[in-house]
Amino acid sequence: MEPEKGKRAANFTDAEKVFLTELVEKNINIINAKFNSSITNQRKKQVWEDIAKQLNARGGAQRTATQIKEKWRKSCGAAREEAAKEKVHARTTGGGPPAKANDPVTQKILELHQGAPKFYGIGGGFEIGMPLPLELINNPFGINGNTNIQYFHTGLKTQMLM
Repeated sequence: MEPEKGKRAANFTDAEKVFLTELVEKNINIINAKFNSSITNQRKKQVWEDIAKQLNARGGAQRTATQIKEKWRKSCGAAREEAAKEKVHARTTGGGPPAKANDPVTQKILELHQGAPKFYGIGGGFEIGMPLPLELINNPFGINGNTNIQYFHTGLKTQMLM
């Protein structure tokens, strides 16, 4: 049931957020899977439709699969921001209050995406902030003869592992 044009949908309640997280957890392998012969766009749409039916069956505001999928996407973005804030807070020197605990939904999202580079970056690497010259990337002997260096290109940035 699509809300009327110009009307704002009701906010998700805390109970709806928790239930949505539980439903997504059951289907996380399909939702996060890359497309292939068994995981198609139609299969993912069907999963989101099923989640919408189950969430709407509990009562409250009636939401479309698109609205629910968008809520999940935004919740994951907020969880990524929280993970980044925790990382910055962990690197600061002592003093000041400890970091506040995440709410249960954010904590569960972080658990579901544990180790995902889009949440935590590439472990052991450091960001140099600019692309490396091609001759440096293709040098089989690495920098100063060190052959244990690996390069990972992520978007506009290159990360280097030593």
